[in-house]
Amino acid sequence: MHQKTKTEVRKFYYDFTKKYFVTSKPLLILFISDMMLFAAVCVSFFTKLALPDMNETAESVLNYLIIISSFYILLKFTITNFMYDSMYFKKICIYQENLELKAMEVKTQRVINYMPFQFVVLMISLNIIVVVILNFEVELIFNSATIVKVLVTTLSTLLLIPSFSTSLNKISTIKSSVNNNYKLLIRDQFYANKDFIKNHEVINNYEFIEFTDLSVVSKKGLFLITDVKDAKCKKVLLDHNLMVLDTYKEIWDKYTDFLEYISQEKSKGRDRRLAFLIQRVFDSVFIDMLDI
Repeated sequence: MHQKTKTEVRKFYYDFTKKYFVTSKPLLILFISDMMLFAAVCVSFFTKLALPDMNETAESVLNYLIIISSFYILLKFTITNFMYDSMYFKKICIYQENLELKAMEVKTQRVINYMPFQFVVLMISLNIIVVVILNFEVELIFNSATIVKVLVTTLSTLLLIPSFSTSLNKISTIKSSVNNNYKLLIRDQFYANKDFIKNHEVINNYEFIEFTDLSVVSKKGLFLITDVKDAKCKKVLLDHNLMVLDTYKEIWDKYTDFLEYISQEKSKGRDRRLAFLIQRVFDSVFIDMLDI
């Protein structure tokens, strides 16, 4: 490992973590459509400013389209911010498998929501710009209609402030330290916990497993219950559970190697930011795995 440069090593682990990301097509399509709508609003707004001699009817139609589109973007941002933990179009997928159990097919997967810091900042920035454009247009069109102007301005502010606060909370969560129990017991003492996944005991037919080195257990639902009478089905379930364990063990082995490396090397600038991103991915995996 010491023969590689810092950037090469970090790129190696970054590529390793990237293979566990999957793209949610509906969320990606939604994100692209939102960006296209935002771009259309900005282009229309600046085109109108650059062409002061625009036809009055065309300008009026454009003004109302900008207001309606801006209000839609702001409303959507507010609703999705409250209703969903993450609207990011990439998820961490630990495993995904279709099992044949007698005459039925069982789909099993472990998917973790992931919210990059940059994505939250982008969403906040876009919506601040949208509110500025919206208020400018309202001031321009409803200058003589004071009640309408006050109503729209107040409503846009009421939508933005709580959503902005929720986004700031998400940023603070992303930037804050990970779960203290996990951090202090598992991650910070990785040198003593390299085999903690290997040394485990199955509880209640894989209802969960106990990691005997640490007296820590996995979350329930991580594995499939193997308490079935059919021997063939039981073998399929056992093989699946062993695959899940092997997957987590592989990820943990890579993470301990990475933690060992960054503890020995001083990083700064781009390397430090990349190391932070990699740690966030790994930490998300094991915080989701462990009941701690």
